[in-house]
Amino acid sequence: TLARNAVRIELTEEGCNVHAPHATPVLTLLLPPDRTVVGHEVTSTQIVRWGREYTVVTLHDLAANERRSLTW
Repeated sequence: TLARNAVRIELTEEGCNVHAPHATPVLTLLLPPDRTVVGHEVTSTQIVRWGREYTVVTLHDLAANERRSLTW
């Protein structure tokens, strides 16, 4: 929970930057549907939750103080 609560997501014109001050083995983001996301150590799928469609983006092996850029 500490790692999850400390994650910062900064929007950019091309996507976002994700920063975690603690090592985070897996971080999952829900984005609007039909987003194609590109980034290092990222997987992306489409799901339906709570009656809505989402793009689920999963970042893997985020090191402490690492900043990752995602583009869409």
